[in-house]
Amino acid sequence: PHRSSRFKYVAANNALRCGGIKSIGDVVRALPDGAYVKEELTGAIAGEIAKLTPRDQVLATLRQLLEDKSVVARWTAVETLGMMKSVEDKAKIEKLSTVKDRLVGYWGNNGEGKQDPTLGQRAKEVADQLGTSK
Repeated sequence: PHRSSRFKYVAANNALRCGGIKSIGDVVRALPDGAYVKEELTGAIAGEIAKLTPRDQVLATLRQLLEDKSVVARWTAVETLGMMKSVEDKAKIEKLSTVKDRLVGYWGNNGEGKQDPTLGQRAKEVADQLGTSK
């Protein structure tokens, strides 16, 4: 716990930078339940994961996270696979389209009365952005 809600992003980002691929699962599963702003999650966490190499090992870890019980872990996996343009994972991401858990805080201060999407809605959007699977 930390006074600033942004600390969770800094801690996760630093842990990923230091730990590399081997730390992805532990770092993402350690993210506390709560509100996450899409831009901050994708910038500090998913964006950092997407930069790691070798790609095949990163993708393997993200595929495991798609099946995690944590909403934040599954959401992070969806966003990262989308950023990595992993067309081969489109069907796995689409399987999450029925999940009704809300992505609390998604819009941040830009929500202006918009309802936070569900994980399922966001998974469908990302899958659609990946286009047709091969």
